[in-house]
Amino acid sequence: MAETYFIHDKLLDFEKRLDKLPEIIEAVQGEDLLTRQKAMQLLDVGSATLDRWSRQGLINRYGIGGRVYFKKSEIINSLIKF
Repeated sequence: MAETYFIHDKLLDFEKRLDKLPEIIEAVQGEDLLTRQKAMQLLDVGSATLDRWSRQGLINRYGIGGRVYFKKSEIINSLIKF
């Protein structure tokens, strides 16, 4: 019985993710998406810095299926001229 509830909960979670898919596709359509590794290389920073900047709202991150991506254009636009 507990297994049935577990499967039901997993299916509901999956359904919620599927409902968000059109929104995610629209947000990233036509964009160059970077993995965390590529974003770190582009910015020449480590994972802790990238995570901190993301939490602070300096860089947006997008998730698809448990993976994290960054829009290259947003990263470039977030750079500040000194």
